[in-house]
Amino acid sequence: MAAHAAFPGHSLQEIDENGKLLPSSLSKNFITSLLRGRLGFDGLVITDDLEMGAIVRNYGIGDACKQAVNAGLDMLAICADEGRIREGYNAVLDAVRSGEITEARLDESLVRIATVRSKLSEPSEFDQTNYHSSPNGSPH
Repeated sequence: MAAHAAFPGHSLQEIDENGKLLPSSLSKNFITSLLRGRLGFDGLVITDDLEMGAIVRNYGIGDACKQAVNAGLDMLAICADEGRIREGYNAVLDAVRSGEITEARLDESLVRIATVRSKLSEPSEFDQTNYHSSPNGSPH
């Protein structure tokens, strides 16, 4: 998981278009150059929640999603707001249609996702006998 961290003393640290330190979760230098290139990691990389305040406030969910994909991340975590999930999806889709994100870039992620998915076992059947709800309807 790529954190929304900045490393001001590191030579790979990028500055965004507003002069702020670009979080490593949106940085091609950190994800593609360092993690995938120099360290040789070819596994699945997921963002931290893109709905975190500084990300939404500084980039908006759509631009953050596009930057994360172009940085080399495979899966984008948008954890709470269904509208933001749709906004992020549409931003990436529009970026692919316009050529801002290449299909080849998405294909790299799809291969990594499929590789991980192929190693997962099927989920267990839900056992209703072990599920008890409290008077307010929540499980315990």
